[in-house]
Amino acid sequence: MLGFVLCDRLGELASDMTSSSARVFLDADRVEELRREFSQQMGRAPDRTELPRLIAQAVDEELLYREALARGLAEDDGGIETRLIQKMMFLEDRAADEDPAQLLERARALRLDQDDIVIRRILVQKVRLLATTLETAERPRSSELARAFAAKRESFRGPERRSLVHTFLSRDRRSERAFVDAERLRRRIERKRIEPNAATGLGDAFPLGHALESRSQSDLERSFGDGFAASTFALEPGRWSLPIESAYGFHLVWIESIETGRLLDFEAERLRLLRELEEQARDRKLEALLGELRTRYAVAVVESGEAAQ
Repeated sequence: MLGFVLCDRLGELASDMTSSSARVFLDADRVEELRREFSQQMGRAPDRTELPRLIAQAVDEELLYREALARGLAEDDGGIETRLIQKMMFLEDRAADEDPAQLLERARALRLDQDDIVIRRILVQKVRLLATTLETAERPRSSELARAFAAKRESFRGPERRSLVHTFLSRDRRSERAFVDAERLRRRIERKRIEPNAATGLGDAFPLGHALESRSQSDLERSFGDGFAASTFALEPGRWSLPIESAYGFHLVWIESIETGRLLDFEAERLRLLRELEEQARDRKLEALLGELRTRYAVAVVESGEAAQ
């Protein structure tokens, strides 16, 4: 976790900090901006755990930005040069007629590349990519993939599936009587012990059919809605359900069989697992870089009080 200092006045830290280039300040305005951006996105203010995380992320971005500048990544970057030329053309009416190289030189002289959010994002992304590039020796080996697959084998299991038949009572056709008709029909089917396949013909026609083979819960959600799927997957085989509502009306459901999700084989999941392990390796490399950068800077977060002197 990033170690930063919370204080009311930056003057309290002056004696502890060396040169300004080795300082990272987040003043009260920036902290408030982080709060506001979070509130706009989430519809609520950040809580006690979320705000420190937002602050830490903002500090990390500043550290990566400075590292990008230190590595010279701002030089000869087409995206940055285009951004600076566009800014000059916005500022000067006659800029469109000038040599782009002259515009670029003047933009840098005016320090238009400083505190530009687009340029900052370009540089942060560049240093992230460079820092997380995996060398051949850092890529997961076949033995690592096999161990990871064995350790997470259950997570590679396919979804449970159910085969069922259902008797349908249409809301469009029966209006407010649909539920009552469904319950009355259920009692009749059970009393007379009508076979499931025969019982489906006692209700209304259904466009998707009355027999559904090997359907996962997500399959049923797409066809009938979340409530129907959840209720159906809570049923035991060999019994008629109570009327279950869907967007179409009410259904009496009979579960014929349940298929346990089958385990997927290693080769089928190899590529997905490889990408997952590579992403973990890249995350470790980025965190190692950030850990090293954090030792170079004195970081202060000011929630109220004076701006940096």
